[in-house]
Amino acid sequence: MKKIWSLTCFIALFAAGLNAQDIGQMRFSELQGTADRLISAGRLIDADPYLDEILKRFGHVEEESDISLEVPNFLASETKLAVYQETSNRADLVRAKELLERFKTTYPSSDRIVQVVRRLGNVYAELGESDKAIETLGELLVPPLSNRVSMSVEEEVLQTLTRLFYRKTDITEGEGIYRRLLDRAQDVENRVLAASALFEALFQKNEYDEALELAPLLALESEARYRPRLNLALFRASDVFVNEERYVAASLVLNLARTTPQMRAYFEETIERLEGEAEWLRSTLSGSNRISELEREVERLKANLEAMKDLPSLESDLLVRKARNFARTGRSYEAFWLFYRLMQEYPEDSQIEFYTYAAFSQANELEKFEVAAEIGEQYARDFPDGEYAVDFEMGMAVLSHGSGEMERFEERARSFLGSYPSNANAASILALYGSSLIQAGELEKLLNEFRQLEAAHPTSAYADGIHYWMGLAYLNNRDYDSAVDRFETVLRRFSESAYVAESLFRAGVAQFAQERFVAAQETFLKFQNDFP
Repeated sequence: MKKIWSLTCFIALFAAGLNAQDIGQMRFSELQGTADRLISAGRLIDADPYLDEILKRFGHVEEESDISLEVPNFLASETKLAVYQETSNRADLVRAKELLERFKTTYPSSDRIVQVVRRLGNVYAELGESDKAIETLGELLVPPLSNRVSMSVEEEVLQTLTRLFYRKTDITEGEGIYRRLLDRAQDVENRVLAASALFEALFQKNEYDEALELAPLLALESEARYRPRLNLALFRASDVFVNEERYVAASLVLNLARTTPQMRAYFEETIERLEGEAEWLRSTLSGSNRISELEREVERLKANLEAMKDLPSLESDLLVRKARNFARTGRSYEAFWLFYRLMQEYPEDSQIEFYTYAAFSQANELEKFEVAAEIGEQYARDFPDGEYAVDFEMGMAVLSHGSGEMERFEERARSFLGSYPSNANAASILALYGSSLIQAGELEKLLNEFRQLEAAHPTSAYADGIHYWMGLAYLNNRDYDSAVDRFETVLRRFSESAYVAESLFRAGVAQFAQERFVAAQETFLKFQNDFP
Protein backbone atom coordinates (compact mmCIF):
# COMPACT_ATOMS: atom_id res chain seq x y z
CA MET A 1 0.00 0.00 0.00
CA LYS A 2 1.31 3.43 -0.93
CA LYS A 3 2.40 5.88 1.73
CA ILE A 4 -0.05 8.82 1.85
CA TRP A 5 1.68 12.14 2.43
CA SER A 6 -0.97 13.83 4.55
CA LEU A 7 -1.00 17.31 6.04
CA THR A 8 -0.92 15.67 9.50
CA CYS A 9 2.20 13.80 8.49
CA PHE A 10 3.78 17.05 7.33
CA ILE A 11 3.08 18.77 10.61
CA ALA A 12 4.32 15.84 12.66
CA LEU A 13 7.69 15.49 10.88
CA PHE A 14 10.83 17.54 11.46
CA ALA A 15 10.65 20.29 14.04
CA ALA A 16 14.25 21.43 13.52
CA GLY A 17 15.33 24.51 11.54
CA LEU A 18 15.80 24.56 7.78
CA ASN A 19 18.55 22.38 6.41
CA ALA A 20 20.89 24.71 4.63
CA GLN A 21 22.22 22.09 2.24
CA ASP A 22 21.55 22.31 -1.50
CA ILE A 23 18.00 21.23 -2.43
CA GLY A 24 19.32 18.95 -5.13
CA GLN A 25 21.28 17.02 -2.51
CA MET A 26 18.41 16.57 -0.04
CA ARG A 27 16.72 13.23 0.52
CA PHE A 28 12.95 12.79 0.02
CA SER A 29 12.34 12.89 3.77
CA GLU A 30 14.36 16.09 4.09
CA LEU A 31 12.52 17.77 1.22
CA GLN A 32 9.23 16.62 2.70
CA GLY A 33 10.05 17.83 6.18
CA THR A 34 11.38 21.22 5.07
CA ALA A 35 8.34 21.91 2.88
CA ASP A 36 6.12 20.84 5.77
CA ARG A 37 7.69 23.26 8.26
CA LEU A 38 7.47 26.16 5.82
CA ILE A 39 3.83 25.49 4.99
CA SER A 40 2.98 25.13 8.68
CA ALA A 41 4.55 28.56 9.21
CA GLY A 42 2.42 30.00 6.40
CA ARG A 43 5.49 30.47 4.15
CA LEU A 44 4.03 28.90 1.01
CA ILE A 45 6.30 30.79 -1.34
CA ASP A 46 9.43 29.54 0.45
CA ALA A 47 8.08 25.98 0.30
CA ASP A 48 7.61 26.13 -3.48
CA PRO A 49 11.13 25.01 -4.58
CA TYR A 50 11.07 21.99 -2.22
CA LEU A 51 7.73 20.81 -3.60
CA ASP A 52 8.98 21.39 -7.14
CA GLU A 53 11.98 19.19 -6.41
CA ILE A 54 9.79 16.39 -5.00
CA LEU A 55 7.56 16.37 -8.11
CA LYS A 56 10.52 16.67 -10.44
CA ARG A 57 12.42 13.82 -8.81
CA PHE A 58 9.61 11.42 -7.94
CA GLY A 59 6.68 12.33 -10.17
CA HIS A 60 7.59 9.87 -12.93
CA VAL A 61 8.02 6.93 -10.53
CA GLU A 62 4.82 7.36 -8.49
CA GLU A 63 3.09 4.42 -10.15
CA GLU A 64 6.07 2.17 -9.58
CA SER A 65 6.71 3.09 -5.94
CA ASP A 66 4.89 3.11 -2.64
CA ILE A 67 4.83 6.91 -2.56
CA SER A 68 1.64 8.90 -3.27
CA LEU A 69 2.22 12.44 -4.50
CA GLU A 70 -1.41 13.53 -4.11
CA VAL A 71 -0.66 15.96 -1.29
CA PRO A 72 2.61 17.32 -2.76
CA ASN A 73 0.84 17.84 -6.08
CA PHE A 74 -1.97 19.72 -4.36
CA LEU A 75 0.36 21.79 -2.18
CA ALA A 76 2.62 22.59 -5.12
CA SER A 77 -0.36 24.07 -6.98
CA GLU A 78 -1.17 26.12 -3.88
CA THR A 79 2.38 27.44 -3.57
CA LYS A 80 2.49 28.28 -7.29
CA LEU A 81 -0.69 30.30 -6.87
CA ALA A 82 0.86 32.03 -3.86
CA VAL A 83 3.97 32.86 -5.90
CA TYR A 84 1.78 34.21 -8.71
CA GLN A 85 -0.10 36.46 -6.28
CA GLU A 86 3.24 37.81 -5.14
CA THR A 87 4.95 38.22 -8.53
CA SER A 88 2.12 38.28 -11.13
CA ASN A 89 4.39 36.11 -13.26
CA ARG A 90 2.19 34.36 -15.79
CA ALA A 91 4.57 31.39 -15.94
CA ASP A 92 3.74 30.58 -12.31
CA LEU A 93 0.03 30.62 -13.12
CA VAL A 94 0.56 28.35 -16.11
CA ARG A 95 2.53 25.93 -13.89
CA ALA A 96 -0.30 25.99 -11.32
CA LYS A 97 -2.72 25.15 -14.13
CA GLU A 98 -0.59 22.17 -15.18
CA LEU A 99 -0.43 20.87 -11.61
CA LEU A 100 -4.17 21.26 -11.12
CA GLU A 101 -4.92 19.56 -14.44
CA ARG A 102 -2.64 16.67 -13.43
CA PHE A 103 -4.33 16.38 -10.04
CA LYS A 104 -7.81 16.41 -11.61
CA THR A 105 -6.84 13.63 -14.00
CA THR A 106 -4.81 11.53 -11.56
CA TYR A 107 -6.87 11.83 -8.36
CA PRO A 108 -10.54 12.18 -9.46
CA SER A 109 -11.79 10.60 -6.24
CA SER A 110 -9.68 12.71 -3.90
CA ASP A 111 -11.27 14.52 -0.99
CA ARG A 112 -9.75 17.65 -2.47
CA ILE A 113 -11.20 17.25 -5.98
CA VAL A 114 -13.90 19.92 -5.51
CA GLN A 115 -11.33 22.41 -4.29
CA VAL A 116 -9.00 21.51 -7.18
CA VAL A 117 -11.71 21.87 -9.83
CA ARG A 118 -12.67 25.25 -8.39
CA ARG A 119 -9.04 26.37 -8.42
CA LEU A 120 -8.54 25.11 -11.97
CA GLY A 121 -11.65 26.92 -13.24
CA ASN A 122 -10.50 30.15 -11.63
CA VAL A 123 -7.00 29.75 -13.09
CA TYR A 124 -8.47 29.24 -16.57
CA ALA A 125 -10.49 32.43 -16.07
CA GLU A 126 -7.40 34.35 -14.91
CA LEU A 127 -5.51 33.15 -18.00
CA GLY A 128 -8.35 34.35 -20.24
CA GLU A 129 -9.43 30.83 -21.20
CA SER A 130 -13.09 31.58 -20.54
CA ASP A 131 -14.60 28.59 -22.33
CA LYS A 132 -12.41 26.16 -20.39
CA ALA A 133 -13.23 27.98 -17.18
CA ILE A 134 -16.96 27.72 -17.86
CA GLU A 135 -16.71 24.04 -18.76
CA THR A 136 -14.59 23.20 -15.71
CA LEU A 137 -16.63 25.13 -13.18
CA GLY A 138 -19.79 23.74 -14.72
CA GLU A 139 -18.70 20.25 -13.60
CA LEU A 140 -19.28 21.34 -10.02
CA LEU A 141 -22.96 21.96 -10.73
CA VAL A 142 -23.81 18.49 -12.02
CA PRO A 143 -23.33 14.98 -10.58
CA PRO A 144 -21.14 13.46 -9.38
CA LEU A 145 -19.29 16.55 -8.10
CA SER A 146 -22.43 18.55 -7.34
CA ASN A 147 -23.21 16.03 -4.60
CA ARG A 148 -20.04 17.10 -2.81
CA VAL A 149 -20.50 20.86 -3.21
CA SER A 150 -21.79 22.91 -0.28
CA MET A 151 -24.34 25.70 -0.74
CA SER A 152 -21.74 28.39 -0.10
CA VAL A 153 -19.34 26.90 -2.66
CA GLU A 154 -22.17 26.55 -5.17
CA GLU A 155 -22.94 30.25 -4.77
CA GLU A 156 -19.28 31.17 -5.33
CA VAL A 157 -19.12 28.98 -8.45
CA LEU A 158 -22.34 30.47 -9.81
CA GLN A 159 -20.96 33.96 -9.14
CA THR A 160 -17.79 33.21 -11.12
CA LEU A 161 -19.75 31.65 -13.97
CA THR A 162 -22.10 34.64 -14.05
CA ARG A 163 -19.15 37.01 -14.41
CA LEU A 164 -17.68 34.84 -17.19
CA PHE A 165 -20.92 34.66 -19.16
CA TYR A 166 -21.57 38.35 -18.53
CA ARG A 167 -18.37 39.18 -20.45
CA LYS A 168 -19.57 37.41 -23.58
CA THR A 169 -21.07 39.25 -26.54
CA ASP A 170 -24.13 37.02 -26.42
CA ILE A 171 -24.80 37.05 -22.72
CA THR A 172 -28.03 35.11 -23.18
CA GLU A 173 -25.88 31.94 -23.15
CA GLY A 174 -25.62 32.27 -19.38
CA GLU A 175 -29.31 32.89 -18.67
CA GLY A 176 -29.71 29.59 -16.82
CA ILE A 177 -26.72 30.40 -14.59
CA TYR A 178 -28.02 33.90 -13.82
CA ARG A 179 -31.41 32.51 -12.84
CA ARG A 180 -29.83 29.82 -10.68
CA LEU A 181 -27.61 32.34 -8.88
CA LEU A 182 -30.58 34.65 -8.38
CA ASP A 183 -32.51 31.75 -6.87
CA ARG A 184 -29.71 30.42 -4.62
CA ALA A 185 -27.72 33.50 -3.61
CA GLN A 186 -27.77 34.57 0.01
CA ASP A 187 -25.36 37.45 -0.55
CA VAL A 188 -26.92 40.73 -1.75
CA GLU A 189 -23.96 41.45 -4.04
CA ASN A 190 -24.50 38.14 -5.83
CA ARG A 191 -28.25 38.70 -6.13
CA VAL A 192 -27.74 42.09 -7.74
CA LEU A 193 -24.99 40.68 -9.98
CA ALA A 194 -27.37 37.94 -11.16
CA ALA A 195 -30.19 40.45 -11.64
CA SER A 196 -27.90 42.75 -13.67
CA ALA A 197 -26.81 39.98 -16.03
CA LEU A 198 -30.35 38.63 -16.37
CA PHE A 199 -31.73 42.14 -17.02
CA GLU A 200 -29.38 42.63 -19.94
CA ALA A 201 -29.93 39.09 -21.27
CA LEU A 202 -33.69 39.58 -21.26
CA PHE A 203 -33.31 42.88 -23.11
CA GLN A 204 -31.24 41.15 -25.76
CA LYS A 205 -34.19 38.78 -26.19
CA ASN A 206 -36.71 41.69 -26.26
CA GLU A 207 -38.39 40.33 -23.11
CA TYR A 208 -38.81 43.78 -21.62
CA ASP A 209 -41.61 43.13 -19.13
CA GLU A 210 -39.74 40.37 -17.32
CA ALA A 211 -36.59 42.49 -17.32
CA LEU A 212 -38.51 45.33 -15.68
CA GLU A 213 -39.55 43.01 -12.84
CA LEU A 214 -35.89 42.96 -11.77
CA ALA A 215 -35.92 46.70 -11.00
CA PRO A 216 -36.35 46.28 -7.20
CA LEU A 217 -33.20 44.13 -7.08
CA LEU A 218 -31.24 46.56 -9.25
CA ALA A 219 -32.12 49.33 -6.79
CA LEU A 220 -30.27 47.59 -3.93
CA GLU A 221 -26.99 49.16 -2.87
CA SER A 222 -24.21 46.94 -4.22
CA GLU A 223 -21.04 47.02 -6.29
CA ALA A 224 -22.87 45.65 -9.34
CA ARG A 225 -25.12 48.72 -9.36
CA TYR A 226 -22.08 50.95 -9.79
CA ARG A 227 -20.51 49.04 -12.67
CA PRO A 228 -20.48 50.85 -16.05
CA ARG A 229 -21.93 47.88 -17.92
CA LEU A 230 -25.20 47.84 -15.98
CA ASN A 231 -25.63 51.60 -16.13
CA LEU A 232 -25.01 51.77 -19.87
CA ALA A 233 -27.56 48.96 -20.24
CA LEU A 234 -30.06 51.05 -18.24
CA PHE A 235 -29.53 53.99 -20.61
CA ARG A 236 -30.19 51.74 -23.60
CA ALA A 237 -33.24 50.27 -21.89
CA SER A 238 -34.70 53.73 -21.34
CA ASP A 239 -34.29 54.49 -25.06
CA VAL A 240 -36.11 51.28 -25.95
CA PHE A 241 -39.00 52.11 -23.63
CA VAL A 242 -39.26 55.67 -24.98
CA ASN A 243 -39.40 54.35 -28.55
CA GLU A 244 -42.25 52.11 -27.45
CA GLU A 245 -43.90 55.10 -25.73
CA ARG A 246 -43.61 53.39 -22.35
CA TYR A 247 -42.58 56.50 -20.50
CA VAL A 248 -43.23 55.27 -16.96
CA ALA A 249 -40.92 52.30 -17.58
CA ALA A 250 -38.32 54.66 -19.09
CA SER A 251 -38.48 56.87 -15.98
CA LEU A 252 -38.08 53.84 -13.74
CA VAL A 253 -34.85 52.62 -15.35
CA LEU A 254 -33.45 56.15 -15.59
CA ASN A 255 -33.94 56.56 -11.85
CA LEU A 256 -31.81 53.42 -11.38
CA ALA A 257 -28.98 54.67 -13.58
CA ARG A 258 -25.76 56.08 -12.13
CA THR A 259 -23.33 58.54 -13.71
CA THR A 260 -19.57 58.03 -13.93
CA PRO A 261 -18.79 60.44 -11.03
CA GLN A 262 -21.27 58.51 -8.88
CA MET A 263 -19.68 55.20 -9.90
CA ARG A 264 -16.18 56.50 -9.22
CA ALA A 265 -17.21 57.90 -5.85
CA TYR A 266 -18.60 54.50 -4.82
CA PHE A 267 -15.35 52.70 -5.68
CA GLU A 268 -13.17 55.39 -4.08
CA GLU A 269 -15.17 55.26 -0.84
CA THR A 270 -15.05 51.45 -0.79
CA ILE A 271 -11.28 51.44 -1.36
CA GLU A 272 -10.78 53.98 1.44
CA ARG A 273 -12.88 51.87 3.82
CA LEU A 274 -11.04 48.63 3.02
CA GLU A 275 -7.62 50.27 3.27
CA GLY A 276 -8.63 51.66 6.66
CA GLU A 277 -9.64 48.20 7.84
CA ALA A 278 -6.35 46.70 6.62
CA GLU A 279 -4.36 49.43 8.38
CA TRP A 280 -6.21 48.80 11.63
CA LEU A 281 -5.47 45.07 11.42
CA ARG A 282 -1.78 45.79 10.81
CA SER A 283 -1.68 48.01 13.88
CA THR A 284 -3.12 45.21 16.01
CA LEU A 285 -0.69 42.67 14.53
CA SER A 286 -3.55 40.29 13.81
CA GLY A 287 -5.61 38.94 10.94
CA SER A 288 -2.81 38.43 8.43
CA ASN A 289 -5.03 36.34 6.16
CA ARG A 290 -7.72 39.00 6.27
CA ILE A 291 -5.12 41.65 5.47
CA SER A 292 -4.09 39.72 2.35
CA GLU A 293 -7.73 39.40 1.30
CA LEU A 294 -8.27 43.13 1.79
CA GLU A 295 -5.16 43.99 -0.20
CA ARG A 296 -6.27 41.82 -3.12
CA GLU A 297 -9.76 43.33 -2.98
CA VAL A 298 -8.34 46.85 -2.99
CA GLU A 299 -6.20 46.05 -6.02
CA ARG A 300 -9.25 44.68 -7.85
CA LEU A 301 -11.29 47.77 -7.05
CA LYS A 302 -8.45 50.06 -8.13
CA ALA A 303 -8.29 48.21 -11.45
CA ASN A 304 -12.03 48.82 -11.90
CA LEU A 305 -11.55 52.47 -11.03
CA GLU A 306 -8.71 52.78 -13.53
CA ALA A 307 -10.92 51.28 -16.24
CA MET A 308 -13.38 54.15 -15.72
CA LYS A 309 -10.87 56.94 -16.34
CA ASP A 310 -11.79 57.33 -20.02
CA LEU A 311 -15.51 56.77 -19.52
CA PRO A 312 -17.61 59.89 -20.28
CA SER A 313 -19.35 61.39 -17.26
CA LEU A 314 -22.82 60.29 -18.46
CA GLU A 315 -24.27 63.18 -16.43
CA SER A 316 -25.60 65.05 -19.44
CA ASP A 317 -26.70 61.74 -21.02
CA LEU A 318 -28.84 61.00 -17.97
CA LEU A 319 -30.27 64.51 -17.69
CA VAL A 320 -31.21 64.76 -21.36
CA ARG A 321 -33.00 61.41 -21.25
CA LYS A 322 -34.95 62.47 -18.18
CA ALA A 323 -35.77 65.82 -19.78
CA ARG A 324 -36.98 64.19 -23.01
CA ASN A 325 -39.10 61.80 -21.00
CA PHE A 326 -40.69 64.68 -19.08
CA ALA A 327 -41.36 66.54 -22.34
CA ARG A 328 -43.06 63.54 -23.93
CA THR A 329 -45.28 62.97 -20.91
CA GLY A 330 -46.46 66.59 -20.79
CA ARG A 331 -44.38 67.48 -17.73
CA SER A 332 -43.16 70.69 -19.34
CA TYR A 333 -42.04 72.36 -16.13
CA GLU A 334 -39.61 69.56 -15.21
CA ALA A 335 -38.51 69.27 -18.84
CA PHE A 336 -37.77 72.98 -19.05
CA TRP A 337 -35.61 73.11 -15.93
CA LEU A 338 -33.59 70.05 -16.92
CA PHE A 339 -32.95 71.39 -20.44
CA TYR A 340 -32.15 74.81 -19.00
CA ARG A 341 -29.73 73.19 -16.56
CA LEU A 342 -28.08 71.28 -19.41
CA MET A 343 -27.76 74.52 -21.37
CA GLN A 344 -26.15 76.33 -18.45
CA GLU A 345 -23.89 73.57 -17.10
CA TYR A 346 -22.67 71.93 -20.31
CA PRO A 347 -21.86 74.77 -22.75
CA GLU A 348 -19.15 72.67 -24.45
CA ASP A 349 -21.34 69.58 -24.89
CA SER A 350 -21.79 68.36 -28.46
CA GLN A 351 -25.57 68.64 -27.99
CA ILE A 352 -25.57 72.20 -26.62
CA GLU A 353 -27.59 73.49 -29.58
CA PHE A 354 -30.31 70.93 -28.90
CA TYR A 355 -30.33 71.76 -25.19
CA THR A 356 -30.79 75.45 -26.01
CA TYR A 357 -33.56 74.75 -28.50
CA ALA A 358 -35.39 72.39 -26.14
CA ALA A 359 -35.16 74.82 -23.21
CA PHE A 360 -36.54 77.57 -25.45
CA SER A 361 -39.43 75.42 -26.67
CA GLN A 362 -40.41 74.37 -23.15
CA ALA A 363 -40.17 77.95 -21.86
CA ASN A 364 -42.45 79.07 -24.69
CA GLU A 365 -44.94 76.34 -23.88
CA LEU A 366 -44.93 77.38 -20.22
CA GLU A 367 -45.37 81.05 -21.27
CA LYS A 368 -42.12 81.94 -19.52
CA PHE A 369 -41.71 84.67 -22.12
CA GLU A 370 -38.84 86.60 -20.57
CA VAL A 371 -36.70 83.49 -20.15
CA ALA A 372 -37.65 82.27 -23.61
CA ALA A 373 -36.64 85.61 -25.13
CA GLU A 374 -33.29 85.44 -23.33
CA ILE A 375 -32.68 81.90 -24.61
CA GLY A 376 -33.77 82.87 -28.11
CA GLU A 377 -31.31 85.74 -28.24
CA GLN A 378 -28.55 83.45 -27.05
CA TYR A 379 -29.42 80.89 -29.73
CA ALA A 380 -29.45 83.51 -32.48
CA ARG A 381 -26.05 84.72 -31.29
CA ASP A 382 -24.43 81.28 -30.90
CA PHE A 383 -26.08 79.36 -33.75
CA PRO A 384 -27.02 81.75 -36.56
CA ASP A 385 -27.05 78.88 -39.08
CA GLY A 386 -27.89 76.14 -36.62
CA GLU A 387 -29.87 72.98 -37.13
CA TYR A 388 -32.87 74.44 -35.32
CA ALA A 389 -32.64 77.97 -36.74
CA VAL A 390 -35.97 77.66 -38.59
CA ASP A 391 -37.75 76.33 -35.51
CA PHE A 392 -36.23 79.11 -33.43
CA GLU A 393 -37.41 81.79 -35.83
CA MET A 394 -40.92 80.39 -35.67
CA GLY A 395 -40.69 80.09 -31.89
CA MET A 396 -39.57 83.69 -31.55
CA ALA A 397 -42.59 84.79 -33.60
CA VAL A 398 -44.92 82.80 -31.33
CA LEU A 399 -43.10 84.22 -28.31
CA SER A 400 -43.65 87.81 -29.48
CA HIS A 401 -47.35 87.09 -30.03
CA GLY A 402 -47.74 85.46 -26.62
CA SER A 403 -46.03 88.33 -24.84
CA GLY A 404 -48.21 90.92 -26.61
CA GLU A 405 -45.40 92.47 -28.68
CA MET A 406 -47.56 92.69 -31.80
CA GLU A 407 -45.28 94.84 -33.93
CA ARG A 408 -42.41 92.49 -33.23
CA PHE A 409 -44.66 89.53 -33.92
CA GLU A 410 -45.79 90.89 -37.29
CA GLU A 411 -42.22 91.56 -38.30
CA ARG A 412 -41.14 88.03 -37.38
CA ALA A 413 -44.23 86.46 -38.95
CA ARG A 414 -43.61 88.23 -42.29
CA SER A 415 -39.96 87.22 -42.18
CA PHE A 416 -40.76 83.58 -41.46
CA LEU A 417 -43.52 83.31 -44.08
CA GLY A 418 -41.29 84.91 -46.70
CA SER A 419 -38.20 82.88 -45.86
CA TYR A 420 -39.77 79.45 -45.29
CA PRO A 421 -42.94 79.18 -47.40
CA SER A 422 -42.67 75.39 -47.65
CA ASN A 423 -42.05 74.76 -43.97
CA ALA A 424 -44.76 72.65 -42.33
CA ASN A 425 -45.06 75.19 -39.51
CA ALA A 426 -45.60 78.14 -41.86
CA ALA A 427 -49.35 77.46 -42.02
CA SER A 428 -49.59 77.88 -38.23
CA ILE A 429 -47.73 81.18 -38.34
CA LEU A 430 -49.99 82.42 -41.13
CA ALA A 431 -53.09 81.47 -39.11
CA LEU A 432 -51.73 83.31 -36.07
CA TYR A 433 -50.87 86.32 -38.22
CA GLY A 434 -54.24 86.34 -40.00
CA SER A 435 -56.29 86.03 -36.82
CA SER A 436 -54.25 88.82 -35.18
CA LEU A 437 -54.91 91.22 -38.07
CA ILE A 438 -58.61 90.33 -38.17
CA GLN A 439 -58.96 90.90 -34.41
CA ALA A 440 -57.11 94.21 -34.71
CA GLY A 441 -59.46 95.25 -37.53
CA GLU A 442 -56.52 95.76 -39.90
CA LEU A 443 -58.35 94.26 -42.87
CA GLU A 444 -56.65 96.25 -45.65
CA LYS A 445 -53.26 95.47 -44.19
CA LEU A 446 -54.13 91.77 -44.21
CA LEU A 447 -55.36 91.92 -47.82
CA ASN A 448 -52.27 93.78 -49.05
CA GLU A 449 -49.73 91.59 -47.28
CA PHE A 450 -51.48 88.32 -48.11
CA ARG A 451 -51.71 89.32 -51.79
CA GLN A 452 -47.95 89.83 -51.78
CA LEU A 453 -47.40 86.42 -50.16
CA GLU A 454 -49.75 84.80 -52.69
CA ALA A 455 -47.90 86.35 -55.62
CA ALA A 456 -44.49 85.45 -54.23
CA HIS A 457 -45.33 81.92 -53.09
CA PRO A 458 -48.33 80.52 -55.01
CA THR A 459 -47.57 76.90 -54.01
CA SER A 460 -46.65 77.55 -50.39
CA ALA A 461 -47.61 75.33 -47.47
CA TYR A 462 -50.04 78.04 -46.41
CA ALA A 463 -51.74 78.67 -49.81
CA ASP A 464 -55.13 77.48 -48.53
CA GLY A 465 -54.82 79.79 -45.52
CA ILE A 466 -54.12 82.76 -47.81
CA HIS A 467 -57.50 82.26 -49.49
CA TYR A 468 -59.38 81.64 -46.26
CA TRP A 469 -58.05 84.67 -44.36
CA MET A 470 -58.46 86.96 -47.36
CA GLY A 471 -62.03 85.62 -47.72
CA LEU A 472 -62.67 86.44 -44.07
CA ALA A 473 -61.26 89.96 -44.51
CA TYR A 474 -63.45 90.50 -47.56
CA LEU A 475 -66.47 89.24 -45.62
CA ASN A 476 -65.76 91.72 -42.81
CA ASN A 477 -65.34 94.45 -45.44
CA ARG A 478 -68.71 93.43 -46.96
CA ASP A 479 -67.07 92.61 -50.27
CA TYR A 480 -69.21 89.50 -50.56
CA ASP A 481 -68.35 88.60 -54.15
CA SER A 482 -64.63 88.48 -53.38
CA ALA A 483 -65.30 86.63 -50.14
CA VAL A 484 -67.34 83.91 -51.88
CA ASP A 485 -64.65 83.58 -54.55
CA ARG A 486 -61.92 83.04 -51.95
CA PHE A 487 -63.95 80.54 -49.88
CA GLU A 488 -64.94 78.58 -52.99
CA THR A 489 -61.29 78.47 -54.05
CA VAL A 490 -60.47 76.72 -50.78
CA LEU A 491 -63.32 74.22 -51.35
CA ARG A 492 -62.34 73.60 -54.96
CA ARG A 493 -58.56 73.43 -54.74
CA PHE A 494 -57.87 72.32 -51.17
CA SER A 495 -60.41 69.61 -50.37
CA GLU A 496 -58.22 68.22 -47.55
CA SER A 497 -57.56 71.61 -45.95
CA ALA A 498 -58.27 72.30 -42.29
CA TYR A 499 -60.16 75.37 -43.54
CA VAL A 500 -62.80 73.44 -45.56
CA ALA A 501 -65.53 73.47 -42.91
CA GLU A 502 -65.06 77.15 -42.04
CA SER A 503 -64.84 78.13 -45.73
CA LEU A 504 -68.08 76.29 -46.54
CA PHE A 505 -69.93 77.95 -43.68
CA ARG A 506 -68.50 81.41 -44.42
CA ALA A 507 -69.41 81.03 -48.10
CA GLY A 508 -73.02 80.43 -47.05
CA VAL A 509 -72.91 83.56 -44.86
CA ALA A 510 -71.60 85.66 -47.78
CA GLN A 511 -74.22 84.22 -50.16
CA PHE A 512 -76.96 85.03 -47.67
CA ALA A 513 -75.63 88.60 -47.43
CA GLN A 514 -75.76 88.75 -51.23
CA GLU A 515 -79.46 87.75 -50.92
CA ARG A 516 -78.70 84.59 -52.89
CA PHE A 517 -80.96 82.66 -50.56
CA VAL A 518 -81.29 79.45 -52.60
CA ALA A 519 -77.51 79.19 -52.98
CA ALA A 520 -77.06 79.99 -49.30
CA GLN A 521 -79.63 77.34 -48.32
CA GLU A 522 -77.83 74.71 -50.44
CA THR A 523 -74.48 75.68 -48.92
CA PHE A 524 -75.79 75.48 -45.33
CA LEU A 525 -77.45 72.09 -46.03
CA LYS A 526 -74.15 70.80 -47.42
CA PHE A 527 -72.37 72.12 -44.35
CA GLN A 528 -74.91 70.38 -42.10
CA ASN A 529 -74.52 67.08 -43.97
CA ASP A 530 -70.75 67.16 -44.30
CA PHE A 531 -70.07 68.39 -40.74
CA PRO A 532 -72.99 67.24 -38.59
